[in-house]
Parts: sequence; C-alpha cells; structure tokens
Amino acid sequence: ISSLALESLNRTMEGPVPDVDFSAFCVEIPGPMEVTTVTTRQREVGKQLYEILTNHGFVYAFGLLSSQEIAEVFRGSKGFFSPSTDRSALPRLTPATNVGYGAVGNEALNARRAGDIKEAFNLRKETLTDGTLNFQEGFPSYCHRAWDLCAMAAQRALLAFGVALGLHEPAIFARSLRTFDLCTLRLLRYPQSDAGNGSALPCGEHTDFGSVTVLLVEDGVPGLEVRTPTGGWISAPGKEGAVLLNTGAMLARWCNEHVKATPHRVVTFPGRERYSVAFFCDPDKETVVEALPEFTRDTPAKFPPIKAEDYLQQCLKAAMHGELSEEAKKSLEI
Repeated sequence: ISSLALESLNRTMEGPVPDVDFSAFCVEIPGPMEVTTVTTRQREVGKQLYEILTNHGFVYAFGLLSSQEIAEVFRGSKGFFSPSTDRSALPRLTPATNVGYGAVGNEALNARRAGDIKEAFNLRKETLTDGTLNFQEGFPSYCHRAWDLCAMAAQRALLAFGVALGLHEPAIFARSLRTFDLCTLRLLRYPQSDAGNGSALPCGEHTDFGSVTVLLVEDGVPGLEVRTPTGGWISAPGKEGAVLLNTGAMLARWCNEHVKATPHRVVTFPGRERYSVAFFCDPDKETVVEALPEFTRDTPAKFPPIKAEDYLQQCLKAAMHGELSEEAKKSLEI
C-alpha cells in the first residue's frame, strides 16, 4: 500500500460511512404540477439522512439498485476497457462536450497535483442516440441500460434529500431533471500503479460539482477515501447491494451550505486495477441555482445565482485545462 494510503488508514477513524435503506423512495417522481405526498416511512428515512447531509453528505444507499443490476453495469464497463478497445479511435474528452475518452493524465481533479492516474469514458443523454457510441458492438444498448438505472437512482435520491431537509416542496431537486441534459455517466478504470508517480493520485482530492453523484464500486474494492469534518480520511470500499451517494457543490449552493459538498479522493493500492462507474447528476442546463428560501431566513445567501451549465463549465475547464476560476477553486483546490 502506498505511503499516502497507509497514512490515512492509520489515522483515528471517525466512524464509517453510514448505511441507509432507500427502498421507501422507489416510487415515481411526481410531475411539476403534482403535490408530493410524503409517507411515514419516507419521513423516517429522511430523519436518518438529515445528519448525514449536513455533516458530510456520503451514504451507502441500499434499495436503489440491486446487486444484479450493479453487476450488470460493471460487466459492460470492464468489457469497454478491455485491451481490444481501440482507444485511438474514440472521441476525445473535452470540457466543451464532456463526452468521450480521457486517457491517464487527461484531467487533474485536484489543481495542486499532477494529472489523475485513471482513464475514463463520459457520455451524456444525447450520445445515447446520436451515433457517438456505435464504435463497439453492443455498447449503445449497454449505455442505455446503465444510464436508465443510474438516472432513476439519482432522481429518487434527490427526492429523499428534499424530504430529509424538510423542504416545502420535497421534489424540487428531483424536478430539476426534466431533460437530464447536463448529467454525465462516467466509466472509470484505475490501472495498477505505485507510489512513484510524484504528486499524482488515481483521483486527486476534490468535491463533486453537481447535485448528487451515484457511484458504483464493486464489493470490498478499496481506494476511495472521504474527508471527515475534522480533516481525517476514512475508507469507503464498495458494499454488496449498495451504491454510494455523495452531495455536490451545486446542491450545497442551493442549500446555502447547510448541506455539505465533501472532499474525497482515490488512493493507490499497488497490485490491482480498480473500476468504478459514476453518474454525475447536475440540474438541467437552464436551471438557476440559488439558495432556497428555507436556507436564507436566518443567514444571507452566500453565493450569487448561477446557471447550472455556466457553473459546470467553469469546473470542467479547470479540471481538464487548468483554467481555474474562483468558483472552480472551491472544488479543486483542496
């Protein structure tokens, strides 16, 4: 194990990332004109989630995807990253599209470090039907399936968050996903590496940019670490039957930082490669993200309103091109 991994594992842990059963939220999301009816069981789950959201925002979510569905997503992802895939023929990942293949070092999610030791393939909803994915037989149908599973999980998680926070309209976050035109499904492979890569990590310390991230990690696979409120790091390996949810910077802005966007990283574990699949859930492009009234009654808004697309573009340009705006620094200079 790398010195960085040993250092973090030897610290006093502040408790593991908690488990929560989200099955009470496996319901259809109400339409824009419908009233959200909250059940007793959903309120009970919301009480569990409230402390999580306001302290660190990381949770193992059971009941959103089954073990079989998670395994199905990983089979397709590993098939994509096989040696038979011609990386040189894939579309290149850029901030402008946030679609395509990024080789090792293509981005640095911590602006203070060298490029991340990972390879990634990003897709968005329009790429499911525009021919971008036709370079590999069976890949478009796999991506459709993985997208549908993760998008459903994200929307249900956001409904749960609205209930947990006691919002007047609990579905307000979930309803920001009418077109899903800013969401990204990312397939990730972390190759075997050692501690001799200078400042580079498989994934540098950062906070996610959007509302919520749905992260699939195989059971028992280590590497992901979450920063605790007091500055330590705790390990968050995959768990059978669970996805990891974590809150992002746009949700924190919506909630006037009442909800936390927590830094996390992936550290090196020599001798093994690592796979994960992340669904980055961002509000639709034209959504204006500004502090909700529930969070400005006693505290003035800490951030000016900003369109979701504008905010995300600032963060992507910083990660891939090193163009650090003041907003992006909050997520990438950890």
